Amino acid sequence: MRRVAAFLNIDIPAESWPAVVDRCTFDRMRADADKVGNFDRAFEGGAKSFLFKGINGRWREVLTEGELRRYRHRVRELLAPEAAFWLEHGSLSPC
Repeated sequence: MRRVAAFLNIDIPAESWPAVVDRCTFDRMRADADKVGNFDRAFEGGAKSFLFKGINGRWREVLTEGELRRYRHRVRELLAPEAAFWLEHGSLSPC
């Protein structure tokens, strides 16, 4: 979170970090899903479906091979390789 704040040039006072981190935990996002976004419009099952386990790569167990092919194709169209890696692995560092 500190790297993201630094990248966005956002200065967060040291005393605010505990509350900021708490607001961004998976459990808190699930509890406050209505404040995070309108998941019912885009995801069958709404927030409970989208904010399910908080595990990177879970989509690999859910999507068909055809859906994965379309996903990979669309990622190549829209994202730089580094951004795609981050999206799938949650880090800029190689696994």
